[in-house]
Amino acid sequence: MRQVSQHEQDVDVDMGALFGALWRNWLKILIAVLACTALAVFAVILLPKSYMGEARVIVETGESVFTRPNQSDRSALDTEAVESQVALVTSTEVLANVVERLDLAGREEFQPSSLLPFSEPDNDILSRVSEHVTVYRVANSRVIVIEFKSEDPDLAAAGANAVADEYIAVQARAKADSNASATAWLSPEIDELQKRVREAEAAVAAYRAEKDIPSVRTDGTLASQQLGDLSAELSRVRAEASDAAAQARSVREALSRGEGLDGLPAVLDSPAVQNLQERRAELASDIAELSARLLDNHPRMRGLRSQLSQLDQQIRTEARRAANALASEAETARLREQELSDRISSLKAESARVDEEEVGLRALEREASAQRDLLESYLARYRAAQSRDAGDYQPVDARIFSRATVPTSPVFPKPVPIVAATFVGSLLLAIVAVLIAELMSGRALRPTVLAAPHPVVQQASRPRNGGDAPDLAPSHADIAPIAPEPEVAVATTADAMVAVLAKTGASRVVFVSPEGDGAAIVGLAIARALADAGIRAILFDLTENAAATRPSLDGETAIGIMDVLADKATLSQVVRGDCYSDLSIVPFGLTEPAEAIDQIDRLPDILDALEDVFDMVLVEAGSTDAAGLAQLRSQNAEIVVSVIEAADAMVDSHVRELHEAGYRNLTIATCAELTKSRSKSAEVA
Repeated sequence: MRQVSQHEQDVDVDMGALFGALWRNWLKILIAVLACTALAVFAVILLPKSYMGEARVIVETGESVFTRPNQSDRSALDTEAVESQVALVTSTEVLANVVERLDLAGREEFQPSSLLPFSEPDNDILSRVSEHVTVYRVANSRVIVIEFKSEDPDLAAAGANAVADEYIAVQARAKADSNASATAWLSPEIDELQKRVREAEAAVAAYRAEKDIPSVRTDGTLASQQLGDLSAELSRVRAEASDAAAQARSVREALSRGEGLDGLPAVLDSPAVQNLQERRAELASDIAELSARLLDNHPRMRGLRSQLSQLDQQIRTEARRAANALASEAETARLREQELSDRISSLKAESARVDEEEVGLRALEREASAQRDLLESYLARYRAAQSRDAGDYQPVDARIFSRATVPTSPVFPKPVPIVAATFVGSLLLAIVAVLIAELMSGRALRPTVLAAPHPVVQQASRPRNGGDAPDLAPSHADIAPIAPEPEVAVATTADAMVAVLAKTGASRVVFVSPEGDGAAIVGLAIARALADAGIRAILFDLTENAAATRPSLDGETAIGIMDVLADKATLSQVVRGDCYSDLSIVPFGLTEPAEAIDQIDRLPDILDALEDVFDMVLVEAGSTDAAGLAQLRSQNAEIVVSVIEAADAMVDSHVRELHEAGYRNLTIATCAELTKSRSKSAEVA
């Protein structure tokens, strides 16, 4: 074992010596800081001033509803298009036009210069001008900012405006060139398309004449239209024939049975029958009138009855004539039906032939229609491009909405920031230099002598032959530290307890009530305070008389965790809501604990599963001991002792028992103040 020598020493930094060194060298520090600050002021005075002009351009569609109402091109407004416009602003063409417009090549500011004596100067005027131009896009917008730096404030403003103007001009020229190219390309294409359209339409007409396919204005062929008309006519003729035959049959059946003909429309519609019916009615009226004064064998009565019989015979004769007429009409309709059927058969054959021939006709018509649509599209584009060239109208996809004004203050150098930064930087550097020099000299270091540690003595093992081993005193490392007195925090308000739990970040809190289930109201009050604070919390009640959850249910009993362990209910069925807060609760249940004791090992898994759903799981364990508490704890659990009176001897004994079992940092929650904020719960309890 290595022994520590008395001559081995360590060193420590003497902070007093460091501050003393700063105090001794304050004059040197002040002189260095003032010298650096003076150099900064001198540099600010001598450095040439730079001014910046700023112009702003917005990228938007230049077309209006009057120039192009049927098109809505949004491709120029997306993010990639705006970034492309930023690159276009600093293109060679734009910068070259700006150089020529402002005669930048003749200005001393843009003359080639070399920083090193042996290096070649840069003769590219465009690269030097690009160093003075800054173009960027405003975030989340279609606005492009153009900045131009120059030693001349007028040139700074003119340069920014010139870059913006040339950018718009380049876009307009590009549009004009595009329109000219489109016009030159479309003209021969239109001539060729017109020729092809004429050929396609001529092919359609020739094919129609060759195959004898008549042209109709509506959809379908002529044969199909005639076929439809004849089918309708055939249906009508068939209906008339059936109606006439039915009426003739009804009249003949009535005559054969000797029935009256008053209910037959075909007989009553005859004018002759109507006249006979009127005469018969008059004759029947006379017979009825004379029958009151004359006997039946009176000659006049017998004459009138004879006339009545003759009229009935005439009516039957007219009815037979009407039946014969209806039969003739039915026969005529059948002949017409046969004729129509023959014509329909011939038209069906003709329609089938035309349909077969129209396959080729439709192909030719599709080709002609496609060529015609393409020609119309090209003609519309050609006329639009031609009208733009003639009217010199070239809308661009950008607009200058803010032109640069002559700046009044330079952007570089900024006297105040430069001088202030130099002063602070030089002061810090001077202080660091003094401290490093003091440490390197060793004047700020002091020796520290390490105390010799206690010797480590190992416990000798007992010989196997049973001899006594020498008694050796154990070292400090081998002695387990004696547990000190329990250090217990006391929370007397709900807000204080919520703050303690929020600080610890615990996901599970186990309440122990040494005084009995009556103190469970403390855990309920804390749980409600957590719910009121916006924490999703759930309270498990493991007290047999449901002291923790009965007030939440207004004194009712309900299924709970014991029913879940006994497989009489699911966990989703036993989760209830507190009647007075947003707290979720799980009652003790209606099942006897003896029935659920075999499944008690499932309780830790249930608690772990609920920790994934709720922010905090609270368990009211009643007056459980340290052994029962072990089944409810987790790595991120807090133990809270809920009591009525914190100074109770029973509480002190229970806290010591938990402390001796290895539970540290216990918190006692008293009921005195907590129940004031939950007076309604206290009354129910």
